[in-house]
Amino acid sequence: MKAMVMEKVWLSVCEAAEYVGLARQTLVNRRGKGLRPRANKVANRLRYHRDELDDWIRSNGHEPARRGRPPKT
Repeated sequence: MKAMVMEKVWLSVCEAAEYVGLARQTLVNRRGKGLRPRANKVANRLRYHRDELDDWIRSNGHEPARRGRPPKT
């Protein structure tokens, strides 16, 4: 039986910044200006939905930051 991997759907500001390859403060500044990607309050904390980040990345031609170890060469 294969183990099912569940990825987080709601990311913190730091996690979202790492995911899209931007500085945390850049996301904070963009939110303050009303720019995408949009964030929501979840349990009274600011969170970014992974689908919103992916949509924003596609619309801007950016790829999400790679996660994990770099491939061996």
